[in-house]
Amino acid sequence: MFDDIAGQKDLQVSTVNAMLEAYCMNGLPFEADKLLEDTTKKGFRPNASTYKLLYKAYTKANMKELVDKLLKKMDRQGIVPNKKFFLGALEALGAMQMSSDAVDNEKAPSSQSTE
Repeated sequence: MFDDIAGQKDLQVSTVNAMLEAYCMNGLPFEADKLLEDTTKKGFRPNASTYKLLYKAYTKANMKELVDKLLKKMDRQGIVPNKKFFLGALEALGAMQMSSDAVDNEKAPSSQSTE
C-alpha cells in the first residue's frame, strides 16, 4: 500500500508513524512490521512514539512474537520505556488477557452436573 513512500530516503518520523498507525488500525500488524523493517533498512530511525504505537497494536492483536521482536529492537537502540509507556502496555496486556480468558471460557466444557 505504501511501497512508493516507504522506498524514499529521508522519511520523516511522522510520515512513517502515520503509515504504521494506518496498518495497525486496520488490523494489519504484520504489514506494519514489514514496513518498519523496510524503512529502517533505508535509514529510518524510529522513535519512542513509533515503538509505543506498535507495541499497543501488537499486544491488542495478541501478536506475542511481534511484541518480543519489538522489545528487543528497542533494547538494541537504547530506548527505555517510561512510566506512561508501561501503563499503556499494561492496559493493552490486560485487554489481551481478558479477551483470551473469554475465548478459553467459551471452549471449556460445562462443569454443571446433570443429576
